[in-house]
Amino acid sequence: MSECSYLPTDGDGNVIGEVPVPKGKGRRICMIGGCTKYGHIITHYPEGHPKAGQPVIDCDWVDANNNHVDHNGTFVELNNQGKPRKLYGRSSYGKIGSMNATQLKAVAVDLGIIGAETHATKAQLLPLVREELKQMKEAQKVLANMSRFELPGGRFDYEGFRASLLDMAITTDKFMIANESKGDYHKNFDSYSFFKWVVAMELTYPVFCQELQAKFERHRAGIERYPFFSDNESDFWINDKPARELIMILDNAPYHHGVHCQIRNKTKDEIAELLRHAGIEYIAVSKPNGDVMNYEVPKEGEKWEHNNPSADDLKAAALKELKKIDPHIDKPAYFSIIESKKGKWGPEGSKGWSVIFSAPYVSTHVAVELKWAFGKNFVANPANRSVDMSVAMLTSTLRERWYSHPHAPMKWFDMAHDFIWEFIT
Repeated sequence: MSECSYLPTDGDGNVIGEVPVPKGKGRRICMIGGCTKYGHIITHYPEGHPKAGQPVIDCDWVDANNNHVDHNGTFVELNNQGKPRKLYGRSSYGKIGSMNATQLKAVAVDLGIIGAETHATKAQLLPLVREELKQMKEAQKVLANMSRFELPGGRFDYEGFRASLLDMAITTDKFMIANESKGDYHKNFDSYSFFKWVVAMELTYPVFCQELQAKFERHRAGIERYPFFSDNESDFWINDKPARELIMILDNAPYHHGVHCQIRNKTKDEIAELLRHAGIEYIAVSKPNGDVMNYEVPKEGEKWEHNNPSADDLKAAALKELKKIDPHIDKPAYFSIIESKKGKWGPEGSKGWSVIFSAPYVSTHVAVELKWAFGKNFVANPANRSVDMSVAMLTSTLRERWYSHPHAPMKWFDMAHDFIWEFIT
């Protein structure tokens, strides 16, 4: 992966977004994504869509009318329909009251109002458009505020955060503008950003498997040949679920290991707040000598006795009690998504979705690193760049480079395999 955090801005240049980042300018485009030997982990727009058959894209740079522009555009994330997500959606269309029925219908369709095409009169359309724009503005105020997911005791509502992301574009290739124009790009990515990408994988993998199954059936029938299918290939989609377990290879970046709630860094007062929020009134604390003592959790405004229990003993006891309520509290938050796929993805008895961490400093052993090199080396070549190349143009160039070589991931996995085999032998 080659990662960084989002830096979306509104029309006035103010930073907005689900991932809180400091305000600043960066001219570096960064990305996060994945690939398998069968191709990039992306999907394609379905039949009936204006871009049917083309790879789904996650973001764009647009003008005030939501039209793509190469220069001076505003960054927007796209939803699963290829339109700006509500967080980035257009919430102003000028004086809608002075528009005629035809103009209002165009606005209603652009906003995605269900049944807009069936309304013929201005009287029918105007209240619908006004209400949708009102909701859009209110949603943007809420969506741009990450604090709505903060819980007492320094915890975070990851389930609520996940629910807010379910309209994302169905692709794991995510592009972002760096808020740091130099230095280590990993510093611009955090546990929230990575959790967001894991949700993108959760949404994308089933559709990716369905698309692969369709290709496999054409391959098996001799209609079209795909070099990445072997002679003993098995199905990808059976009984309305992915037939293959997803095994995800990650490097050891810090945000891959950030736990949901780090108890060991909490003060005794913060632990009391966590316990109160969990509805725990009494807690059994084990002493070094083996004795167990029950303590009443201090009410709000009250404190524990000095060194009774000790901070270390309390932390151990609190973690034990809180894990009864939330088994994932001392694990990375995204593990809850991964573990939820057991029995839902892959063959019977498999984990459904699992994670392997690569050894440090062995990027040649990880195929996705070859994907980044394949793209970055191409755009770094002066022959493939122009003096006025914008981040919008750079993103388009990278996508074209990757997606116009659909069989390249198979070669990257073969190369990674050769590197690993050479290392072993």
